[in-house]
Amino acid sequence: MAYVTEGKIRRMTADDWQLYGMPGAENAATQITAEMQAVLEQVGPNVGGGMTIKEAGMTAAGEGQVILAKFREFGAEDTEPRGVMIRIIEQFLSKRFGTDGDFARDY
Repeated sequence: MAYVTEGKIRRMTADDWQLYGMPGAENAATQITAEMQAVLEQVGPNVGGGMTIKEAGMTAAGEGQVILAKFREFGAEDTEPRGVMIRIIEQFLSKRFGTDGDFARDY
């Protein structure tokens, strides 16, 4: 599934993030998406300026874990949302830098 187009994370729903179906989950999904976009926009420009693509991916994943932890009551720390987060990071870096995203195996 394509989560990233033209350098932006597409609109993500609670189902996309695989959050628990409960009140507030759609708002949580919107917030997670916005915060992940901000992380990627901060990390991306550092590649080539002292940070490797692998380091950028690992940094984004670490920041993403912090974001997901804020929404734990919606199941955001479960394996599935973390997997979605990793795929988003891979797609973002792949599209921006032409990589295959194999750095994810190191998270």
